[in-house]
Amino acid sequence: MPDALTRRHKEPWKKAQAVSFSQGASVFEGPHKPRHIYMLNAGQVRLTGRNGVIFDHLKRGGFFGESALLETGSHNQGAIALSNVEAVAFRKQDLEAICQRDSAFGMRLVKELAARLGRYEELISDLVTEQAEMRLVRLLMRTAPPRPAHGWVKLPFRFTNVELAKMVGTTRWRISYLLNRFQRLGWLRRDNELWLHREGVQEYMATQ
Repeated sequence: MPDALTRRHKEPWKKAQAVSFSQGASVFEGPHKPRHIYMLNAGQVRLTGRNGVIFDHLKRGGFFGESALLETGSHNQGAIALSNVEAVAFRKQDLEAICQRDSAFGMRLVKELAARLGRYEELISDLVTEQAEMRLVRLLMRTAPPRPAHGWVKLPFRFTNVELAKMVGTTRWRISYLLNRFQRLGWLRRDNELWLHREGVQEYMATQ
């Protein structure tokens, strides 16, 4: 039988709802405010804005739907399942209770949202200060996982040229030209996945 501390720790989670979405399903879309905040347990999700703009891609461990925490404001963000998705859905009041009882979980939530905010800030800065070529390079580098730290690394998402164009702010024809160029330079590899050679990308960026 679990002790009192274990029961108290698990109690708020009883109200969390396990949900699943099939590939291509809309988890929520603007202009309607999300009814839940989601924690992604399996699968991949794309976050979008007005006119099909792509903000981010999330994998296991990510949180989204945070505008459900807000009383007012616009709700233009949408979330699309890129694969079969398993998630936990929290109502605002239940999430608040969990964070009060479980500070480690609350800190995890804050760190995940802060990391996504940091990616948004970099994206905005790139749009203002960089040409499309460097915006694409920096996007690919931000998407790459931290390990391995050297050599070839596989991106966790299968981006199409159209998706990259919507993230970088250019045309898919320009994306196609740039990807072909990067591949000829030897630091990008494409089969069914996208691969980057870390040292090759860093050397390329240093010359621009």
